[in-house]
Amino acid sequence: MQSHLSFQGFSCQGLIDQLDSAYADKFTLGQATYGAQHAGAC
Repeated sequence: MQSHLSFQGFSCQGLIDQLDSAYADKFTLGQATYGAQHAGAC
């Protein structure tokens, strides 16, 4: 997730949406939310 943050500036919700999308890494909504919070995006 840090790679997502360093590549492009994401808002908290934007990063969650990106990680949870069908085209991303197939994280669940809970995993995406946890990751975004712990990566410092939220």
